[in-house]
Amino acid sequence: IPQPTSASETLRADHWIDGYIAQQLADVGSNFSPAADRISLARRLSFDLCGLPPSSEQVASFLADSADSAVDQYVDRLLASPAFGERFAIYWLDLVRFADTVGYHGDQDHHISLYRDYVINAFNDNLGFQQFTLDQIAGDLLPNPSDEQIIATGYNRLLQTSHEGGVQAKEYLTIYAADRIRNLSAVWLGATVGCAQCHDHKFDPYTAHDFYALSAFFADVDEEQHLKRGSDSVPTQRAPEKNFLDRAQRMQLAHAQQQLDKIELAAESKVLPPEPIEKLRQQITRIEESMRTTMITVSIEPRMIRFLPRGNWMDDSGEIVSASVPEFMRSTFNVQCNDAARPSRLDLANWLIDEQRGIGLLTARVQVN
Repeated sequence: IPQPTSASETLRADHWIDGYIAQQLADVGSNFSPAADRISLARRLSFDLCGLPPSSEQVASFLADSADSAVDQYVDRLLASPAFGERFAIYWLDLVRFADTVGYHGDQDHHISLYRDYVINAFNDNLGFQQFTLDQIAGDLLPNPSDEQIIATGYNRLLQTSHEGGVQAKEYLTIYAADRIRNLSAVWLGATVGCAQCHDHKFDPYTAHDFYALSAFFADVDEEQHLKRGSDSVPTQRAPEKNFLDRAQRMQLAHAQQQLDKIELAAESKVLPPEPIEKLRQQITRIEESMRTTMITVSIEPRMIRFLPRGNWMDDSGEIVSASVPEFMRSTFNVQCNDAARPSRLDLANWLIDEQRGIGLLTARVQVN
């Protein structure tokens, strides 16, 4: 690592990276801003990490801590707060165009709040970005996926959708596919592959063929159900959907079931009366009845994807396209596909995160930027 020049050393620099910033400041005749007072620092850190002002108790505790590690410990407490996940989830939810409503016409509510909770929990759990990617793009294709991984596949259903009577299924499947590629390429590649929907990209090396080859990865996402069975009710119905308990409810249910098992065992030995059993059963029933519905991804036999000349969904003259990554990046697509003839969403997700056989380093750089 190159060392900062002596010019930067004349400025206050507490951390090694500050030397490089100091050099830039010195070049323009400037310096670091004065150190913030402790109360201001407490407020800035709290707003940055949790989106909330600190409580008077938090500030008082911070001011009373004269240890050299006081700031680090204060930051650690903020990172451990549930509000941290809520704060940082906002950025991801904005990127993936999360919304509580369908976005068209009546803008009805739809079932997707459990996906929001998954993202918040992922930040609070410090879930690795590789797993975070796999869960959302292809959680349903993982071996023995957990409830949270199935919930995470709601990412693939975050679309503006319509159930209006005149909707043409073929047209809207094309619209949905295009929306996905726009979002996937922007979020994970930092690219505008969406510009290649109707023609080759004018500035970047993405072709229109690349656009449809990427969309073919998602051809197995079951969307026929909501086009056939969807409704304009409030909330709207957008099958496939499934009911789940959230994380806290699953813990409550497990605890209640554990208690019930113990009491039933004791009751069989005639040690305890049976009255508490009924209360626990009622509690378990209440928890189970509080399940929430959420949109999920269900994989079906992939639809045929054609290259659409000029993006025209009514033009069937284009060739049939197989799932693949952009041509100029194809040499990096070395992940072990489950089916060499038909790469899946899981193969795509692995390509995005694999540092050796994919573009994981590029993806990491995109996320940092």
